[in-house]
Amino acid sequence: MVALEAFSPFQPLDADDSGLPCAVLDYEIHNPGPAAAEVVVAWSTTNPVDGSNGRRNELRSTHDMSGLFMSDPSLAADDPMRGSFRT
Repeated sequence: MVALEAFSPFQPLDADDSGLPCAVLDYEIHNPGPAAAEVVVAWSTTNPVDGSNGRRNELRSTHDMSGLFMSDPSLAADDPMRGSFRT
């Protein structure tokens, strides 16, 4: 069984924070069977970071997870488009 809770952050009376282009996806996977199962959750999107103008794509890994961290450090710290994109 797979369950997904998905939402886009919403701050009442705060148009700037409520309008940020982001979504949170929280997957819960439950195996009701007696045998172990290997599960992979995959997601695909167009890469919004093209490597020009200081944009970066960095592979990050831990002992049990890996992914691509995309950022644009050339943006000012208070720029609403500054942040990160993780896959």
